[in-house]
Amino acid sequence: MKPRTGNHTANPQWLYMVVNPTLALPLFGFALATGLPLVPATFLASFFVLVKVGITGVPKSRFRAIHKASPGIDIPIRLAWLPGAYYIEQAIHFLFYPFRLWSWGRGAGKSEWFIALPGVAWVIVYLIIR
Repeated sequence: MKPRTGNHTANPQWLYMVVNPTLALPLFGFALATGLPLVPATFLASFFVLVKVGITGVPKSRFRAIHKASPGIDIPIRLAWLPGAYYIEQAIHFLFYPFRLWSWGRGAGKSEWFIALPGVAWVIVYLIIR
């Protein structure tokens, strides 16, 4: 059986992440303007950072397509080039399903954005430290 990938080939794929702080930046600015200290303002804003996790064979063209389809600032991050990236991506989408944003931008990947993942990471780190 041929391994599944996003573009239906057996080739290893890039697992990538795109971070979009478009919703978080105004909230961060407002929090600072109202006198909230830097760390709490950052913590609050992190729950409004959008994250997209996906796979691609050609990261540059995929990042261009995402940038055209989604509003605001997109920060692309290549995570790893590996066999089985499709299954890792599907597992991530399953785990973070409750944080899914149903429509951000336009195009085929508009429902693959997640909200609050950086905030959840902050909470986990805080709980580990405590």
